[in-house]
Amino acid sequence: MTDRLSRLARSWDEAAEGYEQYFVPRFAPWVQAAVDAVHTIPFGMVVVPCCGTFPELELLAPWFPDRRIVGIDLSAEMVRLANLRAASLRAASLRAASLRAASLRADGVRAGGVRADGPGAGGLGADGVRADGLGAGGLGADGVRADGLGADGIAADGVGAGGLGAGGLGAGGHGADGLGSDGGSLVEVVQGDAAALDPAWGAAAVVSVFGLQQLPDPPAAIRSWYDALRPGGRLCVVYWPEFAEETGPFALLDEVIDGRRDRSWEDALIPALDGAVIERDELRSYPMVHPSAAAYFDAADRSGPLRATALARGDEYIAELRANYLAKAPAGEWVHHPQARLISARKPLSRAEAAPPTS
Repeated sequence: MTDRLSRLARSWDEAAEGYEQYFVPRFAPWVQAAVDAVHTIPFGMVVVPCCGTFPELELLAPWFPDRRIVGIDLSAEMVRLANLRAASLRAASLRAASLRAASLRADGVRAGGVRADGPGAGGLGADGVRADGLGAGGLGADGVRADGLGADGIAADGVGAGGLGAGGLGAGGHGADGLGSDGGSLVEVVQGDAAALDPAWGAAAVVSVFGLQQLPDPPAAIRSWYDALRPGGRLCVVYWPEFAEETGPFALLDEVIDGRRDRSWEDALIPALDGAVIERDELRSYPMVHPSAAAYFDAADRSGPLRATALARGDEYIAELRANYLAKAPAGEWVHHPQARLISARKPLSRAEAAPPTS
């Protein structure tokens, strides 16, 4: 790992908990926009490079209930918090499944096994026959229910009426919430360099929010992410451009930091996606509120992008920067509308895949 990557990983290790508390809620609209851009995709895994604490997971898991979802981040502490988020979703899934099962068991049956509408347990009359003429369990004389399912409500292929098999699992053993039979086997968080993905993965979607601008070679990274898609797959990347706003907390921070970084790579992003169908290339703006200029600066320093600068240049530099920043900032609550760039692209189908059937 290079010195720059090592410092970047350390900075986000130190920032992770504060980032989850301060920035994740404020960045939520852009995360939603990125996930919305990949709703229609072929079957396959969903990959989230630079996942941080993995807020995308809460949106992706319900939308793609039968997909493997993989988050990748360089920071060990970010990965730890991402795994906590996945575990929390698993626990919620298991609780919901338990409540559903209890509700089904108790549905319509009173104490003593008699339903409130008069028939006995299972809706049977005194002669053991239901009002609709079917026997116990709703079975006809051939032991098959009126809806074509067996006595246990499971069809011959092991899948129930709602597309769920025994235990509320789909045909692939996946829960309706996408978290697998144990509430989480389809979610994986990996610590590693997210700048290069294996093209053999054949992902159905790659989604990344606010990670691209931190990488050493963003055009190479976005090309690698695109190359990891299978035909028909979609890529959506959201990042902060050089000019996210004319005035506001972000613009003032750029102003007081001495020297600008080279952002010429932004012009190379679309050319790097040669061969892709560019579906969107637009700026997305949403309101963001900070309690004060000091609150934002301290969050950026301790829990955000300034952490790497602080590690590189020291506390004395950051203290001087803070004083300069607050001297120029307005007092009180600070509301602004920064713009992030959203790029969405689709990998075309091959000629054979795109051709209509001949018969």
